[in-house]
Amino acid sequence: MKEACLEGGADFDGRRAAVTHKTGITTKAPIPVIPQDQVYAFPTHSPKLHECHWLFYHHIQANKRHPEIPTHTYIMFKDEKEMLLQVSYHTMERQMQRTSYCITRFTPYLTHN
Repeated sequence: MKEACLEGGADFDGRRAAVTHKTGITTKAPIPVIPQDQVYAFPTHSPKLHECHWLFYHHIQANKRHPEIPTHTYIMFKDEKEMLLQVSYHTMERQMQRTSYCITRFTPYLTHN
């Protein structure tokens, strides 16, 4: 993720600081990897943890609750592939909402207060 941010024109810590500044999100912050190309990613867990996965917002079609394990969620991607992650449905939905908010704050043609 750090290298991808550099390819996008800024370092990871700078992107994260900008997200916190513009959105107030301080934990598990989404990252505008290449905002001019609408490339945004978000972590499933704290990036410091080994079990953290980075997901790209615009690649996700939907999230689906695991029918028997509440701490697991199916992620359906737009390419029709599916992944089971050890993260609750609620957490996934919250991360998607945070990333959506981040996208609106970083999209220059929208007006912001």
